[in-house]
Amino acid sequence: MSSTISLSLFAAPSASDHSANLFAAARALAVQLARSRPLDRRLVAGVMTTAFGASDAEGVWSWRDAYDAIEAATVLQIRRLAPQVARLEDAPTEIATVLAAVSALGLTHTRRSEEQVALDQFSTPPQLAALVALAARVQPGDRVLEPSAGTGLLAVVAEACGGVMTLNEVAGRRADLLDCLFRSAVRTRHDGRHIHDLAEGAGAFDVVIANPPFTNLADHLVGGLKALADHGRLAAIVPLVALTEEALLRRLGRDGAVIGRIALPSRGFVKHGTSIETGLLIVDRTDAAGGLPPVIEGEDPAAAIAATSHHQLASNRLDPGLARASRHQAACSHRGRRPGLPQSARPQARRARPPAGSVGRRGAPVLCSKAVARRRPRRRPVSGP
Repeated sequence: MSSTISLSLFAAPSASDHSANLFAAARALAVQLARSRPLDRRLVAGVMTTAFGASDAEGVWSWRDAYDAIEAATVLQIRRLAPQVARLEDAPTEIATVLAAVSALGLTHTRRSEEQVALDQFSTPPQLAALVALAARVQPGDRVLEPSAGTGLLAVVAEACGGVMTLNEVAGRRADLLDCLFRSAVRTRHDGRHIHDLAEGAGAFDVVIANPPFTNLADHLVGGLKALADHGRLAAIVPLVALTEEALLRRLGRDGAVIGRIALPSRGFVKHGTSIETGLLIVDRTDAAGGLPPVIEGEDPAAAIAATSHHQLASNRLDPGLARASRHQAACSHRGRRPGLPQSARPQARRARPPAGSVGRRGAPVLCSKAVARRRPRRRPVSGP
């Protein structure tokens, strides 16, 4: 008895097809953002249906995909504004306002997927990404690692500031989207908790910026901290309660010095689907010296940017050029060559990254802020239809 197998004329869509369609939708939506046009559900649904060739009712794309496309479009728009964003250190309030305006054009996330909840995927609002990059003092030529890059909203701000990016993302679809958005960056797909063991160049990064999953938070933060070169800096978004969690702070203190604790603006993540309150930890890859810095409040973006420490925060950061020269000379000595001073390592060509709490160029202060907390909650998604 013979059997007949019916084959489709068309192969099932692959992951690369999905990311290509998502990127096509992002590019179309970015055109609207460039015109400062607020996105509505009808417009987004039309763009997604055109990009994928079918509607969400047919199961070809979901609203989680649509949110990722909007975030990717936001990345493209921020990149278009890169010359302005590069002035972050000179005009932090102005740039944060510009980024907040771009973010406001997108949709509020009201639908969630199992993968999003399981992997704790809540992307960084661009205006908060500006605070992270400012606290990290990202400067041109810095080797910057983001261990949980998501859709790249945090990375694109650091890129605009001149960072040389290495992006890691474990979720397949988001990693595929990063491949489209950041073609010139090094991209990997490791578990962020082990990034210090798995990433190429681990132990040599100047800066680590992170909005890690809040589950297993300590493992993610320590992994990022260990990936830094000596005198490198980690700036990470954490739950507000983590700013005062003694066990976490002790663990970070074994591998570095906590030099800044900032309470970020309340409800900063609501548009991205969660109402949890957040803070910013700044940790240098140096020996801990003295006690912990005070926690300083920054309930609105301007206050968070303008907050300066009334206690001078200690930092053992080396000038990035000197640190780079030191590593270059060590490498040359190991190979038996006469050490020289590479162009990128000349100290006079680079500004020292001052400690959090000091005043930057043209009077722009380096961040610090405050929070009081009881226990670390999981991120609670915002209810919606």
